[in-house]
Amino acid sequence: MNSSIAVIRHRESFNSIFVYYFLSSSFIQGLIHQLKDGMGVPHLFQADIRKFPLLHPPLEEQNEIAIFLDRKTAAIDTLIAKKQRLIQLLEEKRAALINQAVTKGLNPDVPMKDSGIPWIGEIPEHWTVTTVKRACSSVRDGSHNPPPRVEGEYRLLSARNIQNGKFILRDDDRLMDEAAFKELERSYTVRPGDVVVAVVGATTGKSAVVEAIEKVSVQRSIAILRAASSITKAEYLNFWIANLATQHEIAVIASKYSAQGGIYLEDLANLTFLLPPLKEQVKALILLANASAPILKTEQKLNLQIKKLQEYRQSLITAAVTGKLEIAIDDVAC
Repeated sequence: MNSSIAVIRHRESFNSIFVYYFLSSSFIQGLIHQLKDGMGVPHLFQADIRKFPLLHPPLEEQNEIAIFLDRKTAAIDTLIAKKQRLIQLLEEKRAALINQAVTKGLNPDVPMKDSGIPWIGEIPEHWTVTTVKRACSSVRDGSHNPPPRVEGEYRLLSARNIQNGKFILRDDDRLMDEAAFKELERSYTVRPGDVVVAVVGATTGKSAVVEAIEKVSVQRSIAILRAASSITKAEYLNFWIANLATQHEIAVIASKYSAQGGIYLEDLANLTFLLPPLKEQVKALILLANASAPILKTEQKLNLQIKKLQEYRQSLITAAVTGKLEIAIDDVAC
């Protein structure tokens, strides 16, 4: 055990499960959010933890609350797990559709040839085996020397801004002033139609096509791929990065470097790229868009349901441990 863990040993007049739920409540979690401090990674000091207020109902009531919350939260957690599993199955289905379209094509009767790549196998005979850099007009990464964090309207984004196939802004983005942005803009421009790829950390390999965006630059955890329009479409390039074969290649490369994972820009540029004619790319994009739309819509609904269940779970815990919820005997009966 190290200094990143605090051990709280309660007195005999407390039920340990009740204490756990109390510390999990919105009341304490809100307090923790306010108290987090320190250089680098936010953390709590032991002195702060000692100051946490703790309600002390009679032990019998604590036991009843603990039993009630164990049963209720277990039911909610089971429902959340089922919805998360359904999302996983939908993602697997979509991944299979993408993989089929970008490695085998849409015509099952077309002559095939060996790609020479074990994890890809046969490909349409008229397709070209090349590399990502050959399909791009430029391959760059973000700034290796980010400017100081200051208040401003300009953002310095990172791999954490690539979420669910989108390149998004977050409330906690790193901000910089105009002078710093102008300096970065000389070398690290991001514009609509670029494909951004996470190249550092747990999300290595995640990608998105940049939509309307301004006053934004990126850190080195992101690579910027600019598709050569005469060769490939940005959306097709993004699907290629997301396909199972490419994700396998990225994972193999990333595993060689460090526990954190990541790939160098040169590795990304030299990833395999299967190049079909532009007309076939457009047809594949239409098919994938039509097939993906209902899957993504269902995933969105499920994620919203999960969020509401998590909020309900949190509010139930808070209400129970702060005495705002009356618990009947039937609620704790086995």
